[in-house]
Amino acid sequence: MMNQRGTWQLILMAREGDRSAIDSLFFSSFPSAYLILFNITGSKDVSLKILYDAYLEVFSSLDKIEKNDSFSEEVNKSVLKRVRENPDYGSLLNQDKSLSEKADRFVEDAACFYDFNSVKTVDAASTADCVFTVLNTIPLEKRICLYMYYFVSTSPEAIASVIGADEAYVRGVLSEAFEDAMPLVSRICEKADILTGVEKKAVIRWAIRNTKAFSLSPEEVDTFYAGLIKGFVETDVLDTSVSDVGDSSDFEMKSMKLTKKKNSILKSIFNIRNLIVLLVLAVAVGLAFMMNSLSEYNKRRQEREALTSRTTLRYQTTVPSSERLIFSTEYSYPEETEEPGTVSEPETGESEAVTEPVESSTTQPREQSDFSYTESGSTVTITGYSGDGINITVPETLNGKKVVAIGENAFFNSKIISIKLPSTVTTVGKNAFHSCESLQVINLPIGVTTIGNDAFRGCTALSSVSLPSGLTKIGDQAFYKCTSLKSLALPSTLTSIGNWAFAYCSSLANITIPRSVTFVGASVFYECTELAKCTFESPSKITSLGESFFFDCSSLQSVSLPSQVRTVPTNCFYGCKSLESISLTAVTHINESAFEGCSSLTNVTFSTALLKIEKTAFSGCSSLRQVTLPSNTLAIGEKAFAGCTALEKIYIPSSVTRIGESAFKDCTSLKIDCPDGSVAEEYAVKNSIQLYGKDNSANDTYNDDNSNE
Repeated sequence: MMNQRGTWQLILMAREGDRSAIDSLFFSSFPSAYLILFNITGSKDVSLKILYDAYLEVFSSLDKIEKNDSFSEEVNKSVLKRVRENPDYGSLLNQDKSLSEKADRFVEDAACFYDFNSVKTVDAASTADCVFTVLNTIPLEKRICLYMYYFVSTSPEAIASVIGADEAYVRGVLSEAFEDAMPLVSRICEKADILTGVEKKAVIRWAIRNTKAFSLSPEEVDTFYAGLIKGFVETDVLDTSVSDVGDSSDFEMKSMKLTKKKNSILKSIFNIRNLIVLLVLAVAVGLAFMMNSLSEYNKRRQEREALTSRTTLRYQTTVPSSERLIFSTEYSYPEETEEPGTVSEPETGESEAVTEPVESSTTQPREQSDFSYTESGSTVTITGYSGDGINITVPETLNGKKVVAIGENAFFNSKIISIKLPSTVTTVGKNAFHSCESLQVINLPIGVTTIGNDAFRGCTALSSVSLPSGLTKIGDQAFYKCTSLKSLALPSTLTSIGNWAFAYCSSLANITIPRSVTFVGASVFYECTELAKCTFESPSKITSLGESFFFDCSSLQSVSLPSQVRTVPTNCFYGCKSLESISLTAVTHINESAFEGCSSLTNVTFSTALLKIEKTAFSGCSSLRQVTLPSNTLAIGEKAFAGCTALEKIYIPSSVTRIGESAFKDCTSLKIDCPDGSVAEEYAVKNSIQLYGKDNSANDTYNDDNSNE
């Protein structure tokens, strides 16, 4: 789904009649609304009828949607209102007040979603259908709440308002639904390679996105949307003066304006039948007349473009390929005949901070040459580029004012190959070069202090970047999927590296994180498959790493954790199959799946302060031969060393009071070394694991499910 800022922009653009924004709002909200309805009614036709009415209502009252509202949420409110009022389906929920006492923390704990576009979809649909079938076994009211929370990202408070319940009750319903579904979903995950390493709580959202058996085909969606557009025109939600509403396979409406006028003269003149007649007459006049008309049209269009500021953006929703929508958007500003202030511009929402003087400012975008920009005092921010050049230079001044920032979306999806920025630039904003797939060369001036979120995301041709010495912050996903990026020197002034900053930089071979860095986010080097070495400069100020920090860095051979890091986070080294040794001399906790699948790991040095090894922490470390746990260790989680087929000996001290079930599953050569009378000795005897230096072979009944709790 689109982020909130993007949705708000689309709502504003749709209010002005922008067809592409209307398209995007529909296609991004339709799947969830349809799935909710289909599971309530069990009928495709009934679901589409209700959706038709709901979309008419929402699009006819776009001006009532507030900035913080979600378009999808508004659609679902309209949908569920109609369901609750329909006598055929009755009350959506029958409240059980006892549920209100459940799961105050459930929502906070469950809201951990992974980037499911990264899941390798060999046959995602069949697996998703299996999960979806499981969801359909739980009661309707629980299922609806799950869909709205996981797929639509609707808050419990909002769900409560649309179903007429209190928030505590909704949290209870979510908790029970989760408890009903997760055991079955977990079994599917264990058998599906596609979901290996994926957080189970997030599988619901993934399954709803990828199911095929419970959703409409793209062709059916297109047909429905064609009829909906016709309905918009017929009910005066939309008014068009230049084109027809044809069939679903070939229609394109331009210059559309949302209106509440009745009996539109333009509509009656330019409806589908009249347009066909006009086209036939045009052919009869002859080719010469047609060419002349086209020439005149192009001339008028060019004159209009000369008077307006146009920014072309290409957006791609984060839904899977079956729901993907790419579209172009044109912003135009009032002609000279209009009174100032009669047209409101699209708001951009929150953005990365731009260093600007606090002076009287004007934010009206201006255009000089191929660059559009905004002015603030004596400075300028570049907001767009409309030229055809592929090797461009940004001027140091525009309109006599200094260019200090590359604004949000300024070069989004541009075809540029190289760009030279002036020395005056201090900020590269959010999405500034997002999806510039041809960009190979860029200079970042010494004054740049901030690289915004997603600034270079998807710049797949960018092979190297020289980061300036004054840089302090690299935002979330700043270099996400820069697949050609081979080297990167982080400056000594850097203090913060955001979530997923270098994820999927599959050519990045080595990197050094300077001692100045105090914060690193989650999944920073996610699937950097060529990353062989990562060095944390000493003394490092980093006290914690984010989850999945080196997830599936399959070439990683050498890394030394910062001395102040006390916890190896969940999935930190998951799938690092080239990692041979690791020193954990300051670590007290090793979290879930921290080293799972590190098949070359032979040596682990533990801290004397180690307290707990969580479940599956070393699962699949098939080269690990000997392990010695320190005397302060308290617990070993479920399947902590499962699949360590080469493990011959492990020393477990008497301090260990809990060993989880299947902790040493498939460790066929293992002998446990432990003090007499310890929990470890009892565990070994009950599970027929050989005790080091002792003979307990008489007990040959292996209880793999014993948890020794």
